[in-house]
Amino acid sequence: MKIICMYRSERDFSDIASESPVFFVKPETALLRTGQPLYYPDFTRDLRCSVEPVLRIGRTGRGILPRFASRYIEALSFGLNFTACDLREDCLNRGLPSAVAECFDYSSFVVPEFIPFAELTEPYDFPYHLDLNGTTVVHENVSEMPFSFATAVSRVSNFVTLKMGDLIFLGSSKPLVHVNIDDTISVNGYTIVIR
Repeated sequence: MKIICMYRSERDFSDIASESPVFFVKPETALLRTGQPLYYPDFTRDLRCSVEPVLRIGRTGRGILPRFASRYIEALSFGLNFTACDLREDCLNRGLPSAVAECFDYSSFVVPEFIPFAELTEPYDFPYHLDLNGTTVVHENVSEMPFSFATAVSRVSNFVTLKMGDLIFLGSSKPLVHVNIDDTISVNGYTIVIR
């Protein structure tokens, strides 16, 4: 299984994100399981997260045209992506790749309840939210995504083969949310505690 993440358009490649989405791939160990706490990494002092729609791929494909992309999407859910922003900024300032700041163990979480894609109809209108310590800090809708599901699947499949079970995090147009030790984060009712 691959965890594929589209860059967040509000600050990353904003001039090209809508026409030519840019992505990176996380290792399988980046996935935090339901019920597990997230231990604040000791290599950062600026941990932030975003809430994002997540597609689960249902069949193998490469070079998928946008008009056929829906055949490869099995289901939709929502998830969290964590970034060590100070480490990322340092890497970018030095002209280095920033994978260490975004692809570390347990840096992603997916709500385990997926909506079968066959049950969805366009235009996609699904609200989702991120709560921090009981207060909603991000409220977003799938309809606000900077690019379509089909664009994301097609773009990624032009570079890497998609396989059953792969996850595509679609990014967010909202600013990242700061998190600290002892914070409680909830996405659509599923809670993560930061230790």
